[in-house]
Amino acid sequence: MFPKPRIDKVRYSPDGDDLLWWDSHGGEFDLMDPAESRYMDVAAHAGKVNDVVFLRGVGDMLLLSGGDDKAIRIWQPAMSPRRGEVQAPSAVRRIWASPDGRHVVAGLEKEWIVYGVEIDDRPPP
Repeated sequence: MFPKPRIDKVRYSPDGDDLLWWDSHGGEFDLMDPAESRYMDVAAHAGKVNDVVFLRGVGDMLLLSGGDDKAIRIWQPAMSPRRGEVQAPSAVRRIWASPDGRHVVAGLEKEWIVYGVEIDDRPPP
């Protein structure tokens, strides 16, 4: 059973272990590991969450989220803390990650921007 009544978008992690979903009206996304019955609700943006993707190729599985607040945020699903952030010039509508996890293409309102991904490798507080 899913705890949210409205789900607009759903993604599985590349390894198929995690399930990610969000609706197009809130600033949160949800992550679930069905095998271990773990569920996490992440307050991600100060506006709508427009896209969330899995980022691989950098060690642990990470998530990228983009929203109306012009932010692209990097998350570590196992612990939920934000691991990085980039401010875009306008709302982030779509995100695509390169297969090696080193670049992100952000689809904004009127342009596309390619960002290099730098992950803060320090352990979260």
